[in-house]
Amino acid sequence: MSEAFEKNFVRGSTKRTVCEVLREIYWWTTDPVIREKVKEATRMAKRMDKKLHEYKEAWDEGEWEDIPNADEIAASRRQMYEAEKTK
Repeated sequence: MSEAFEKNFVRGSTKRTVCEVLREIYWWTTDPVIREKVKEATRMAKRMDKKLHEYKEAWDEGEWEDIPNADEIAASRRQMYEAEKTK
């Protein structure tokens, strides 16, 4: 896995966003085809977010609900990621 992939898929977001849902899908499946599709969709979402911010700097202000246990989710993903790396 690349460093960019690790940065985006292991950490947790404090907001409930499209990318956060894609992270959940990635970690809930072991199907390699689905995982590749999730990576592709995440790249698309990141490009879309960048473009929307070009149009309006604060386009998403107040749009997403907070995730109360984001740090716990990130820690869990880190454990799964480390377990996969050792296989």
